[in-house]
Amino acid sequence: MGLEFVCSIFLLKNILLRKGEYFLSEDVISYINLTKIYEENKASIVSDQPHLEKVEYTDDKEKLFPKIKTESFHGAVELYLAANSMSDIKANNLNFTYSFKDLGKYKRKNWEFQKEWRYIITLSPMGLQEGNPPSFAKQQEQIRRIENLSLEPPYKQIFLDIDSDALKDIEIVFGPKMSEAEKIMAKTLIKEYCPEATYRDSILRIG
Repeated sequence: MGLEFVCSIFLLKNILLRKGEYFLSEDVISYINLTKIYEENKASIVSDQPHLEKVEYTDDKEKLFPKIKTESFHGAVELYLAANSMSDIKANNLNFTYSFKDLGKYKRKNWEFQKEWRYIITLSPMGLQEGNPPSFAKQQEQIRRIENLSLEPPYKQIFLDIDSDALKDIEIVFGPKMSEAEKIMAKTLIKEYCPEATYRDSILRIG
């Protein structure tokens, strides 16, 4: 079964987090259950995420496969991981950055009919408790995990709470591979749990 959902409002329930909670320096409106993230201590996450992004459809390979890491010179990250102190970093003029802002924002033009929006979450593979208080050794370990492509992500899925009013203006699109029996089942669930929703078949056809 394949379903798509189209909604005209921001779907997620907001949560007010107070200054001092989870190492926050100010009050923040979040959409993520940071209590769970904090207690599981597997990842750090920016508290005001996720960001709702309108997908851009393009065949530009630089956008489809964006550059994430920039180094002051080749091998800067390896030298950083081998350094004994911040003095070594300054002495070798080591500098590198990671930019994840363009990840997940682009798809090929043949998907343009979807008119898709995405919730994007970026996290770091070091728990909030583990990373605080910060230290040079912890920063190195965090970078080591980011660079380790064989390391399993701390989360493969994160469930977010939906705002109570979100389903009042929603359109459900039945995927092209759905059978008639699955559509009947979906319509029954829509009628029971989301009676104000509209639904239609996808314009995509798969032979």
